[in-house]
Amino acid sequence: FVITSCAKRVSPSGGEKDVTPPVLLNAIPVNKSTNFTDRKIELKFDEYVYLKDANQQIIVSPLMDPPATFYSKKKSVIIELPDTLKPNTTYTINFGTAIVDVHESNVFTFQYVFSTGSVLDSLSVSGKAIDALSQTGKKDVKILMYTNADDSLPFKKRPDYFAITDETGNFKISNIGAGTYYILASDDKNSNYINDSPKEEGISNFTKIMVPDTNSIVLNYFTESPKDAFIKNINATTTGRWDISFNKNLIKPYTISFGDNKPFLQEWNTNNDTLIIWCNDTLTDTLSVQIFQEGAVIDTANIRLKAKNSIAGRGGVSTVRFLESFNTASGLFNGFDAEFVMMNPVVATDTTKIILKEDSTMKNFHYTYEDSLKRKFKMKYDWKEEKNYKITFLPGAFTDFTGRKNDSLAFEFTGRKINETGTIEFNISGIKKESWILQLLTGDLAVIKELKIDTPGKYLFNYLMPQQLKARIIRDENNNGRWDTGSYSNKKEAEKVYYYPGELQSRANWDLEVEFEIINSKF
Repeated sequence: FVITSCAKRVSPSGGEKDVTPPVLLNAIPVNKSTNFTDRKIELKFDEYVYLKDANQQIIVSPLMDPPATFYSKKKSVIIELPDTLKPNTTYTINFGTAIVDVHESNVFTFQYVFSTGSVLDSLSVSGKAIDALSQTGKKDVKILMYTNADDSLPFKKRPDYFAITDETGNFKISNIGAGTYYILASDDKNSNYINDSPKEEGISNFTKIMVPDTNSIVLNYFTESPKDAFIKNINATTTGRWDISFNKNLIKPYTISFGDNKPFLQEWNTNNDTLIIWCNDTLTDTLSVQIFQEGAVIDTANIRLKAKNSIAGRGGVSTVRFLESFNTASGLFNGFDAEFVMMNPVVATDTTKIILKEDSTMKNFHYTYEDSLKRKFKMKYDWKEEKNYKITFLPGAFTDFTGRKNDSLAFEFTGRKINETGTIEFNISGIKKESWILQLLTGDLAVIKELKIDTPGKYLFNYLMPQQLKARIIRDENNNGRWDTGSYSNKKEAEKVYYYPGELQSRANWDLEVEFEIINSKF
């Protein structure tokens, strides 16, 4: 037997992968120099290096104006300094992960410090910046620190010192001297260290600190409610209906007026930032909407009206949605109403065209409209566990205020079993007899259920589907039933929020008792 084969050419393996970061051989001038007067710093390494994402990674505190210039040259990193350095000041240059070697991008972590005076400041202040509502930290929030307390400073002057938060909101400002400082958190989306953009909404109030007496601080930052109200959007939702969205909650001293006094109905959403209006005028082209603040017009918009027949389908019956929402999709428990929210107010209900079947058997029911505009139709019935239900609205069961009638609508669902759900009972302690809001939340902090409470005690949430949950309590200072943000201009903090520590699990046919003590702790 003769065996033949061809040799396959391969590249040399080159040995093991280089995982060693560059080594700093020399710094000129040396790190931690005092009486610093040079305009150039050179960092020499044992291999070729370059700067990666220098603009995002390199942090110089306090800020230099104009900023220093950074570049790499073979085995060196060069820093060219401006001639405007402050006297008797300690500067810190933190390179983050910017210095890497050429071949494998191994990172050299380094901080260069120097002082233009005879003393190298070595004190520091640390803390955490957290969102006032979620009470969680966020990455890349700017921490701005000043040597005086002028409230206008964040809007016109760069800080004396600064830091940037990590993934959990923690920060540290190093190499500062003893004294009194004023510190705040800011989103600063354009990274110029000044709150000069309308998009830079996140800010905290000033906090006065004493160094070295202050060890750690917590900065609650919030999105301040806009000072000026204006109409953000107008949406013609369906025949005769318009949703007018505003940029903020419109409560006193704001009022809404329709200048030409056309007949209309109106309803605010739960957040008071959207006004739903209905107008049955089919002759006028436009309707004027005005916002008044203490008697003065601050914004005006015109709504273009549409005649009923302009968006009607066959036979004059509109082809657009008649229903806005319904709650039957996942079934109903005994004691709960089937609720159907109409797009427009209803003026006539024909119950002969509403059919309820339980396992194919016709059943009688009761109904009610619990809102003055008759938009929320509630069907009352003793739903049975595991029974199959079908609710049918035949054409013409409802007539809205424009004269439009519904097309045929049908909804099928099954009566839910109570033992598929669980309950959570909270024993609340540590609160005073004041106005509070207890909320049950999903993992992403969407509100599932809430209760207004005013004393310590036991509070029950029932009919909970099996899921991971969170809970929080809001100090409702103005007793308006919702969380209110803070105000930098008025030096007002956002309303306090306290989260239950850890996750909660609702289980089928299970009662969970939870001790929730409110402790006003720092973190």
